[in-house]
Amino acid sequence: CALAAAFALEEAERTGMSAYILQQDASCSGFQHISLIMGDADLADTTNVTGDGSGDLYTRAAKAIADLDMSHTSGAIADLLKSQWDLITSRNAAKKVVMLTGYGSSARGIAIGWLQDLGFEVAIIISEDSDRGALTITQEPAAMPADHPLFDLFAAARFNDLDICEVAEELAHLYQTALYKEFPSIERFVTLVRESARAHFKDRGRAAAWRGPSGMSCVPAKCEMDEEVDSYRVQATSGSTRLSVSLGGNKVAHQAAGAAPNLIHSMDAALVHFAIIAANDDFGVAVAPIHDSFGTHMCDAERLAEIVRNQMVGLDHWDYFVDVMSGSWGRKVKAKNRGTRIADNAVLAGQHIG
Repeated sequence: CALAAAFALEEAERTGMSAYILQQDASCSGFQHISLIMGDADLADTTNVTGDGSGDLYTRAAKAIADLDMSHTSGAIADLLKSQWDLITSRNAAKKVVMLTGYGSSARGIAIGWLQDLGFEVAIIISEDSDRGALTITQEPAAMPADHPLFDLFAAARFNDLDICEVAEELAHLYQTALYKEFPSIERFVTLVRESARAHFKDRGRAAAWRGPSGMSCVPAKCEMDEEVDSYRVQATSGSTRLSVSLGGNKVAHQAAGAAPNLIHSMDAALVHFAIIAANDDFGVAVAPIHDSFGTHMCDAERLAEIVRNQMVGLDHWDYFVDVMSGSWGRKVKAKNRGTRIADNAVLAGQHIG
């Protein structure tokens, strides 16, 4: 990106014009949608749905760990974590776990992801003493990748002969606890969607389907309660386009865990869909999207940001969420589960992308 920008500056100085595509990325788009669904003004400000654009969810969640009570953490692990405090409370270290937490991942799931990224092979060993089982290393890497955000922490854990699985799970738990303490609405949203999806699956023997804000149908083409079936297929259709994806496993827990991220992604897709249409049809602005990053020519960047903000308001998050829960999933959502509706003019004055 820096090299492309340098070429663009040279081109503009030489010719007075540039074809450079400026990408404007959303600030934690999933959490932006959650803030509007749950009416959490603090989360909206921290993810730049509202405010001056200075919010940073990852940094805030990382720094919040310092306020947690670590008295329950075993002495050796607590000492290790404190010795790596600058690393643990850094934005780079917290980013992945914060993202995955918002999508409903458990502390154990995040810990497993870290260890696999570091080259470890892990397994959950079930014993008579615990139905949950113990996370166990089955094979260690010859060397861990030094560019991993938490390399120094886990290298120190190995050097001090600590249980690296216990370290990973404890740290993931700390990050999640800090995030939920700062923003209780995130935990409420994830829990509400997960339990609604779980109940729907148990009641009807199939995963919950819904229609996205843009009209895209998210429908499980095959999903049965029989655990002998190893996989099912999910089809999404929009107009003449059909996407079919095979997913492994169809247990209730797997269905429920995927509900929150899939619902949020359907809203994010609709935002991109509507923004592209409005930009092209109403303003003649070309858009080159990459997931939740909106690219366009530099001269159109501010206009595109305004268009995205308008479309964010147009999604009407709370009413859409209630409609999905009650209409498609058969679950009532009580008003007490959300905060105060965030004013449209506050969203229109925010810095959603940049």
